[in-house]
Amino acid sequence: MRLPIVFLFIACTTFVNAQLTTREVPVSGFKGSAQCAWQAYTDYVKKQSAMPDCTTIATTADFLQVKQYFIIGSWVDTKVRTQHNELRNTRLYYFITLQHNGNKSTNCNTADYKVTTPYYVDRTRNTTIQDIRIATALYDKYDLLSSDVAFVKQKGKWGMIDHYGNVKVPLIYDSLAMHSLGIRALQDGEWNILDWRTGKKKNTRQYSRISSSFPKVKDTRLAAVEYEGKQGFINEAYEEVVPAIYDEVKVLAFMYAIGRRNGKTVLLDEHTGKELTPLKYDDIRYHADDLLSVGIRSTNTYGFIDGSGKEVLPPVYNEIVTYLAKDVIGVKKNGMYAIMNKNTYQAVTGFKYEKLKRMWGDTIMVKQDGKWGAVNSKGQVVIPIKFDDGNDKLNGDIYFKLKDQTVLFRDKQCVEGCSLLE
Repeated sequence: MRLPIVFLFIACTTFVNAQLTTREVPVSGFKGSAQCAWQAYTDYVKKQSAMPDCTTIATTADFLQVKQYFIIGSWVDTKVRTQHNELRNTRLYYFITLQHNGNKSTNCNTADYKVTTPYYVDRTRNTTIQDIRIATALYDKYDLLSSDVAFVKQKGKWGMIDHYGNVKVPLIYDSLAMHSLGIRALQDGEWNILDWRTGKKKNTRQYSRISSSFPKVKDTRLAAVEYEGKQGFINEAYEEVVPAIYDEVKVLAFMYAIGRRNGKTVLLDEHTGKELTPLKYDDIRYHADDLLSVGIRSTNTYGFIDGSGKEVLPPVYNEIVTYLAKDVIGVKKNGMYAIMNKNTYQAVTGFKYEKLKRMWGDTIMVKQDGKWGAVNSKGQVVIPIKFDDGNDKLNGDIYFKLKDQTVLFRDKQCVEGCSLLE
C-alpha cells in the first residue's frame, strides 16, 4: 500500500515532481495536526537560533495514524557551506523530522512530538525531498571571522578555511587570533605571525610572546615580542627593529618607545632601535608638550628630555611643579623652590621660596621666610609678601590673612580687606 504524501508550502520554494501534490498556504493556514507540528517545530527552532526565512511542511501518515512531519527551513548557513566546500551562492536548508507519539487528543500538545532527525539539505530548485545530502560537522569548533574566512578546530588543533572550505592555514596550531600584522599563531609554546592570505609564516624566528596590541608610534606601528626571556619590537614589515635584549619594552602616548635593561630605562628610535639616551635614568615617563620626564632614584632628582633624547632640563631637581603659571614652572632643590621659564629653562628667581601655588594667569602665590604673598611670572612682587597665611577656597576665592584680618580675592578682584595690600 502506498502512503499518501501531501506537501503544504509557505510561498518560497516549489518542488517539481509529478507524483507530489502541492499547494501554497501561509503559516496561519496550517490546520489540525499540521498546525500542531508547526508549533512543535517553532518551539524547537527558537531554542536553536533564529527562525528560517521560509518553511515547507511535508507530512506522511501510516494506517495507525502515527504522523511524521518533515519540516524544511530555508537558510543560507555560512558555517555548513564553508565546511562542505559549497559555492557561495549555494542555498542550504535546515531539515528536521518530527515524530508524533500516537496519542489521540483533540488539543494540540507539542510535547507529543520529538525531533528524530535534524540535519541540513543542499539542493537546487528542481530537486525533491529524496535528494538529500546530510551535512555533518567536520570541525569541533568554528569561529567565523567574516564571510570569507573562519578559524576551525579539529582534534585539538586550529587552522583556517575560506568560504569554499579550502584550508588556508593548516590545522597544526594550538591557538590562532587575528592581529594587525596578520594571524597570531601559537605552536608548541612559541608564537609567530602568519600571512592571512597564504597562511605562511612571516619570519623564521619563533617568539615566546607577541603582544596582541599594535600601537602607533608616530609614523609607524610596533608590537612587543619576547625571545628567550628578553623583549623587543617588531614593525609592520615584521622586522625586529628593536632587538629582543630588554627586560621590558613599552610605548608611551603613541609617540615614544622605551626599553628597560640592567635596571635602567632608555628612549629608543622607533625605526632603527638605536638608544637615544644614556643608560642612567631609572624612569622615563611622558609629560606634556612633547617632553618626557626622567628620574634618577639614587639622588631622588628629576628633569626633562625631548623626543630626540636631549636633556632640556637636567635631572638635578627634587621636584618639578608644572602648570604653575603661564610659561613658567617651579623647581625644587635643597628644600627650596625657584621659578623657571619653561621655554628657555632659565631661572627667573633664585631658590628662595618655601612653597609655590598657582593663583591665576601669570600670578603665583609664594611663601618666603614664613610669610605669604604673590609674584608674577617674571618674579616681580604683585602682592606684598607679609601675610601669615595664604590659600584658596573650594568656591575659587583666594585669601590672605594678617593676624585677624583677611584680604579676599574673587574673580581675580580684591573684594575685602584691600587696604592691606598697600
